[in-house]
Amino acid sequence: MKRLRAMPLQQLRLRENQLFLALTLVVGVLAGLSAVMFTIAIEWASRLFFGMDPTAGRLFLVPVAISVVAGVLFAKVFPDVRGSGIPQTKAAFHLRDGVMPPRVAIGKFLMGVLCNGGGHSVGREGASVQIGASIASSVGQWVPLPAERLKALVPVGVAGALAAAFNTPIAAVIFALEEIIGDMNAPLLGSTGVAAVSSVLVGRAILGDEPLFRVPPYTMQHPAELAGYALLGIIGGVLAVAFCKGLLALRDRFKRMPASTVVWQPAIGGVAIGLILIAVPQVMGVGYAYVDQALSGGLTLRVLVTLCLVKIVATIISYASGNAGGVFAPSLYIG
Repeated sequence: MKRLRAMPLQQLRLRENQLFLALTLVVGVLAGLSAVMFTIAIEWASRLFFGMDPTAGRLFLVPVAISVVAGVLFAKVFPDVRGSGIPQTKAAFHLRDGVMPPRVAIGKFLMGVLCNGGGHSVGREGASVQIGASIASSVGQWVPLPAERLKALVPVGVAGALAAAFNTPIAAVIFALEEIIGDMNAPLLGSTGVAAVSSVLVGRAILGDEPLFRVPPYTMQHPAELAGYALLGIIGGVLAVAFCKGLLALRDRFKRMPASTVVWQPAIGGVAIGLILIAVPQVMGVGYAYVDQALSGGLTLRVLVTLCLVKIVATIISYASGNAGGVFAPSLYIG
């Protein structure tokens, strides 16, 4: 009798595991598609807004106009998609059992395309993370899944979206475990791995198998070069601290402004970005093309230093003024 009673419970668990595995594949594919579509949409938006050779007037007016529209949408329609999206994803996972409204994915996609394609110095990877997490949560709520399984599906969506965005499945799995779950030995290692691989396959099928950056081969010629690496590490650490403190300080300044100004805060950032782009248009958007040039030695030292410092200022303004976008891409650019 005990054995007969145990069988239905075992079968139920087996079916639940099979359903979760199937949903892992579905979420991985959907997250990959969302990341690919997000990348393509940003490129199209940038070309539409700025063209191939934008004038100074266009460089100034586009960020301002886009930021005015974004401010209204943030205040009235999508209040929970400002910033990078990673803190919101972590909050949903740890505090709300993975529950995220479906509008988050739609809003983050739309606002990310507008802000990134409209010239703001922000990245697309953090936004892709929130989009993937929202898709996973929406699928889990639609099925529906038990609360524990629904929560577990969120980092699966994160791994899928980040894997397609960076074309790096292993790094995406590590990020989902370490940053979202906070446990490198999490039992979700297998699920996030399956989602990341399925997502990368989708991304490579559409965008190709090219690496994100083309790093030329390099061999160390003399041990003295290690001193240069040490100096680079010190400079990078100092700039990273300045970048983080500046970003948090300015964001706190915007938050302390009267509530009536919230709708106009992105436009304030848009005006500042427009003025910056007139002088240094290379810092707009993701900027991976200039990272590629730097890696191949195609930029002079003076240009490198200028772009580094201006990118720090532009990213701080874009993020702190409440626009949608992350700091992954700007961090790579600055580095």
